[in-house]
Amino acid sequence: MDADVIVIGAGLVGLVAAHELTAAGRKVILVDQENAANLGGQAFWSFGGLFLVGTPEQRLDPAAGPLIAVRLNILTRKSLGGIQTDLDSRALGQDGLPIDGLYAAREVAGFGGGGVHGYGALEGTFLGGCVFSGRAAGRAAARETA
Repeated sequence: MDADVIVIGAGLVGLVAAHELTAAGRKVILVDQENAANLGGQAFWSFGGLFLVGTPEQRLDPAAGPLIAVRLNILTRKSLGGIQTDLDSRALGQDGLPIDGLYAAREVAGFGGGGVHGYGALEGTFLGGCVFSGRAAGRAAARETA
């Protein structure tokens, strides 16, 4: 197999990172311990189902009203353990410098429950930040492999 980037984890954050990479024209291998039926990881259970864009389940019912978008901006970046990263989700070594070609997002980077919400985050309040970190990792990796 030939790829520009390998994304480990086919949860929602891994899918976001893979999307950013493929949208930038990169070849991606997506690896997960689960089978294809569990694509999306815990997001499937958290949202009552994960429906990809264009599937019949994802299409909107006009009577349901418009979608609401939320723009996220990083206010703080703290880790609750795991791999330290910078704002591009690049993994940092013990010297505090980025490790070439290694990115981390969501829980592996200590982000689950972190960010502006802190240790007392309610379940689901950190999802936006987790997805945002996957997006940052995918975009930064796409730039690096250009």
